[in-house]
Amino acid sequence: YKYSALQSSFSVNNIALALEQNDNPLVTGYIEKISYEETLGVIRELLPEARELNILVDSTSSGSGDFETIERINERVIDFTFNYLFLDEMEFEEMFLRTSQLDRNRPLLLVSGFKDRSGRIISFHELTSGLVEHSAAPVFHLWRHGVGDGLVGGKVVDQHYYAELSAGLVLSFIRGADVKVHRISDDTRNRYLFDYLKLKEFQNSLKNLPVNNILLNRL
Repeated sequence: YKYSALQSSFSVNNIALALEQNDNPLVTGYIEKISYEETLGVIRELLPEARELNILVDSTSSGSGDFETIERINERVIDFTFNYLFLDEMEFEEMFLRTSQLDRNRPLLLVSGFKDRSGRIISFHELTSGLVEHSAAPVFHLWRHGVGDGLVGGKVVDQHYYAELSAGLVLSFIRGADVKVHRISDDTRNRYLFDYLKLKEFQNSLKNLPVNNILLNRL
C-alpha cells in the first residue's frame, strides 16, 4: 500500500477545514497560524513601560483574516491601548508619517501593509525599509520574513521551518510510518525569533526573552 503525504497549510480561517482532514487517511501536515497572544506577551516583557501598541493592517484577505483574530484577543486585554493603522483609510506617505511619530515605548506590530487606500501596492522590502527608516519604534512581526532585516521579531510563523517539518514527515512515510500516526493539530510549531542587533538598539534585556529563542545577527 502506498501512502501520499501532503503538507496542509491553512490560514486561521481554515483551521476547522484543516482538522477535518484527520478523517482522510492520506492527508496530514501542519497548520500555520499566527501567535499573536504570545508575541504580545513578548512585547510586555521587552518593553515594560509600553502601554500602547500600534497595529498596521491593510485590507488584503490575509491581513483582514489575521486582524479578526487579533481584534478578538485585544477585547480581553486591559493593560494596552491599541491604535490601529488601517491602510485602507490612508496612503503610504501618511502611514510612514504617522509611524515616524512613534518611539520606543509606542511599538508597532506589522500585520499586513501591502496595499493602501489608493490601491497602490508596494513590495514587502519597500514596506519594511520604509518603516525602519521612518520610525523610531521597534517593529514586531508575526512571520519569519523581515526578522533580521530591521524587524525585531516575535513568536513567528516560519514557512521554511514548516517545510522542513513536512519534509521530515514525508521521509518517515517513505520509511514505512503510518500517516494516521501524525494527526493534524491546531498546536503551532511557531518559534521565538529575534534580531539581536535590534534588541540591543532598543536596549532590550536579553534576560527577558522567552526560553528556546533564536537570535539572528548575533556575532
